[in-house]
Parts: sequence; C-alpha cells; structure tokens
Amino acid sequence: FQKLLKDCHAVFYKQLSAWFLHGTVRDFNAEFFIRQQVEATTPAESVDRNAGRQHFLIVHELVPPYIPHRLAEKILFIGEAVHMFTYKNENPIRGSFLGSEEDRFLHEIASLCDAEKFNLMTFEKVVDDFKSFIGKRLWDFAVNESSLLLHLKRMKDFFLLGRGELFQTFIEMGHDLMRSPPNKTTESDINLLFKQAAHKVFSDDDDGYRNYSLVIREDPTNIRMKQIGRAV
Repeated sequence: FQKLLKDCHAVFYKQLSAWFLHGTVRDFNAEFFIRQQVEATTPAESVDRNAGRQHFLIVHELVPPYIPHRLAEKILFIGEAVHMFTYKNENPIRGSFLGSEEDRFLHEIASLCDAEKFNLMTFEKVVDDFKSFIGKRLWDFAVNESSLLLHLKRMKDFFLLGRGELFQTFIEMGHDLMRSPPNKTTESDINLLFKQAAHKVFSDDDDGYRNYSLVIREDPTNIRMKQIGRAV
C-alpha cells in the first residue's frame, strides 16, 4: 500500500512542481485540486480575461483528506502569484520569477518525492517556505519596484484633495470658463487650465499631475478626474 501511495504522491508532486515553479496546471486527467476557472461572463471578469489574466480555484472534493484546506489555500496563492509574474497576456515572460532560488525549491520538492512516507509537517514546511518567498517578492514588487507609496500619495493629493491649493488655483483660473455652457472644446480647455494650475503649484521635478486629466460627463455640472490609462 505504501508503494502505491508513494507512486500517487509522485504524480501529485509533479503537478505541484509545475504549479509552484511555473504557475501552470498540468493535469491531463483532472486529478489535481487546482483548476483554471471557466471563462467569465460578467463584464468585469471579461475585462480581466481580455487583459490576459487567468483565474484559478480549488476543487475541494479533490483535496486529499490529509491536507488541510488552509494549506490548500496557501498552495493556490503560491501558484497564482507565480502565474501572475510569469505570464503576460497569456504569453510567458523570459526568465524565472523565482530566480536563483528555483533550484533550491526544485530540490525541496524532489526531497518530498523521494521520501518513503508522506509527512504533513515536512510538506507544510516546504509550502510555507514557498509562501514566505512569494510574499517577500510581492512586497518588493508592490512597494519598491512599483512605487506603491508614491501612487498612494498621488491618490491622496488628487482624489482626496490632499493638495487643496492645486484645486483652489484651478478654480480661480477657470472661473470664467466654467460659468459658460460646455462645448466641443471645453474638456480640452479645462485640462489645459488644470495643467497650468498644477505647473504653478508643483515643483519642476514633480510631474505626477501629467498622469491625470479631467472628464466632463453628459451632465454639465459633473466634472470628474481620471487617471490616464484607466477609468476612475
């Protein structure tokens, strides 16, 4: 029985290796408890699909009874994070997300596969090791590489009126323009005034305002701001 169980675990570890190292599900017989979600039907999910994002879920009835569901959730998180960093628009990005650590993680999975018996504590330690590395990598990407704090500050400045003097200057400069009914050029005129006001308020090396613009909706009293490249 132990030999049969070890052979079954060997298949499981191969699936786990593809999921952890590459963020892919290689499950030709529908045995792995991580599955790719079917295509979305709602507009919001369709936007994600068009952006190349794939979504995965846990098939709980396929989770082995000796693997706690909290551990299955960790396994799902690891593979989804690796997939997000490994694929762009469903095409693989050159280089491994794990970098120089890939060989070490591969060795850890191989050690699990070579063991005569499945040990939950050892297995969970390997999963936690993966999750810890992924968490640090995500933090580094979000906070350092993507300048999260800078983006949060700009959201505060522009959307929460953190730089009130900018909008005060803008209102003073655009008072006469905004009193007139909107026409075909009003939106471009408003944005020109907004950038002129920002240029007065911000220093020369702070050009974050260039990423924002004002939009006039059908209701002439409704002027909204958007971040260029995405709707707000």
